[in-house]
Amino acid sequence: ALFLCWPPMDDWAYAALGHFRGDHLAYLGEWQGCCASGQFFAELERRWDKVDEVAVPEWPGMHDYLSIWRRP
Repeated sequence: ALFLCWPPMDDWAYAALGHFRGDHLAYLGEWQGCCASGQFFAELERRWDKVDEVAVPEWPGMHDYLSIWRRP
């Protein structure tokens, strides 16, 4: 499994996802907010299935959560 926690707002997470050959991803952070790039989120929606979402403690003003994804 690949675990990405608050990846920076650039193409790093997208590149990591492109190199990853496994079939499970755990992503912790905001959805299209303060983390990763639009390409990363588009790739998740296009090629992965979200199988679970878990609420986590948040800093004030942040909207992060843990989501679990599986590549079909």
